[in-house]
Amino acid sequence: MILESLIASVLISSIFIQSLHIFYGLGALRALLHNNDKNRNIEDFYRKDLPKTRVSVIIPMKNEDLEVLRRSLEHISKMLWDKEYFEIIILSDDPSDRWRSIEETVEEVSKKYMTKISVIFRDKPIGGRNGAINEAILRSSGDLIAIFDVDSMPEPDFLINTYKKMYRDGCHAVIGRWRGYSYYRTRIGKALINMTDFVETLLLRGREKLGFYVVPLGSGTLYKREVFNKIGFLEFDIIQDDYWTGLKMFSKDLKTCYEDNAIVYVMVPSTYEAFKIQQSRWAYGAVQAGVRGIRLIKSSTYSLAKKIELLIYAFQYIPTIFIAYATPIYVLSYVIYSPKTDPLINIWHILWLWILVSALYVIMYLFVMKLRGRTDLVEIIKSLGTSSALTSALSPIIAYNQLRAFLRKKRYSYKITPKGSLEKNIHKLADYKIEIIYMLILLLGTILSILRSHVFSLLVLSVMLSGYIYVLFITLVLREKFW
Repeated sequence: MILESLIASVLISSIFIQSLHIFYGLGALRALLHNNDKNRNIEDFYRKDLPKTRVSVIIPMKNEDLEVLRRSLEHISKMLWDKEYFEIIILSDDPSDRWRSIEETVEEVSKKYMTKISVIFRDKPIGGRNGAINEAILRSSGDLIAIFDVDSMPEPDFLINTYKKMYRDGCHAVIGRWRGYSYYRTRIGKALINMTDFVETLLLRGREKLGFYVVPLGSGTLYKREVFNKIGFLEFDIIQDDYWTGLKMFSKDLKTCYEDNAIVYVMVPSTYEAFKIQQSRWAYGAVQAGVRGIRLIKSSTYSLAKKIELLIYAFQYIPTIFIAYATPIYVLSYVIYSPKTDPLINIWHILWLWILVSALYVIMYLFVMKLRGRTDLVEIIKSLGTSSALTSALSPIIAYNQLRAFLRKKRYSYKITPKGSLEKNIHKLADYKIEIIYMLILLLGTILSILRSHVFSLLVLSVMLSGYIYVLFITLVLREKFW
């Protein structure tokens, strides 16, 4: 019974996560198949309807690749807006030996595009990213505030589309559509570009279409200044500032909206190591904000259904904890107890439900990606396989960080995701000890299931094992090169 309970918890956890995304996907498909948004010509809107509204663009940065900064500033400077009412504020927490090179990059872009760009260097970077954003808001003059990461590249009509949505639908904040790009062309980078498009479509467009409350993104969101007057500034100890901002807005009954036509390109990791850093931070931050934000959700006058869904959204990956910890315990118990019959036979209905839901998830992925303009079926399937392998290999790390946040362990070493030329492939075995341990445990279970002719256990364990083998193979054996 112990074996059945352990493996059942793993399968049910996987079923829950995939089912939730399928549910959001139904909303996304409905939106994509019935897109009745007949926007007026952008140039006409820009020429006739755009009032003289002052906009401040805020970019926090620390130890970033200056070429990445240059690209971002060029794209932001190209956004359609009256330059007289437009400013860019960069808050830098860089060491003083980088100040001059940053200033030179900024001056070059400012002169080329006739854009007002200010750089503020902080000698004492109190509060990290959140403190930088707070200070930039205080120093800004805009009635509207757009926050971008240093790697963001918005399309020229981003501001117009978010502004139009804001005043047409009475929104206090408008979230743009993320599309991924990678600095280096790698298998991981290509897969994460597609996964970004897919997940963004489900969690933003899908959730909004279903009537749920969409939370701002850390990059590519346009706010009215009054939002920060009402919710206050960002707390320094919050890791996931965007989700926390959304919860505070929810508690104040401020309306958020999503605009699919406002596109901003965001850099996805090109390496497994960078992806691990990013996902570890996001896993901790989302749960931290969710746990601390329960009181904020309860205080809102929004419907009970929206409150419950927002909590589920915050904790959607908590089942990863069961997957990460129940899996090795199951395999070790499988070794010790040496069952004569396959433990999965007694829970065959859960196994078949897991297979069915997994198949539906794949179908949903294919449909969404096709509607998003992806036409190469082979590449789509390959990217899904790579993304699934990455998610599987990261599950112990994600689970660990979620558990720490859930238990309110406050000490967290904030690591910035390396971008651009700062991304490095790590080929040391010591950096993959957790993944290697899990791979060996699953390999042991797989071999035993073969020797014992336990077909169902072989199916489940081999699927889990394949993710670890793939990730370790491309990072340690192939040592994938950038191109």
